[in-house]
Amino acid sequence: MNWPIVSCLFALLFLSACGSSDIGQSSSPSHTKPINTDYVTYDQDMFSDSNANDKTYGYERKQRSAYYANRQDKPVPAVKRDNLATILTTLCVQIPGVRDAGTLVTDEEILLAYHPEGSRPDLIRRNIRENISHIAPDYYQIYITDDPSFIDVLENMSSYSTENRSDGTEKEKVIQKMEHITAFD
Repeated sequence: MNWPIVSCLFALLFLSACGSSDIGQSSSPSHTKPINTDYVTYDQDMFSDSNANDKTYGYERKQRSAYYANRQDKPVPAVKRDNLATILTTLCVQIPGVRDAGTLVTDEEILLAYHPEGSRPDLIRRNIRENISHIAPDYYQIYITDDPSFIDVLENMSSYSTENRSDGTEKEKVIQKMEHITAFD
């Protein structure tokens, strides 16, 4: 057998296979299917105005020296209670098994009542608890209940004021009937 001829044929065969520009690709594009990498998305973006088309990230930078130099001009940033209540309620009703929900945000508490449906109330409650603990600031005391009658109670309390003492005693009575949760439950 003539080894130089065999090795030349083998090298020619090898080089002709490597010369193809389609290496690693299927020869017929009709058999390739794209992989679906989309994540499940909710109906709306919970952090932006529903009418806005702004999809940029939120970012702010401050330097301590510049902040304290003209601090009296600027108010202290605060959480808007209405916006927080809207975000939490929207997230709650998007959880499978929640028919209706109402959220009241005060200076120190978040009161959430929901109407569950389905056979897994423990799973629904855990999902609600996790959503609230991920969104709400840590200084809030969180109370939730799956009693749908509290939705109307919270709606009636939405007209209360933080300055009226009688409203505060009524709020305390409602809080005692609801279950207090923490992030560690």
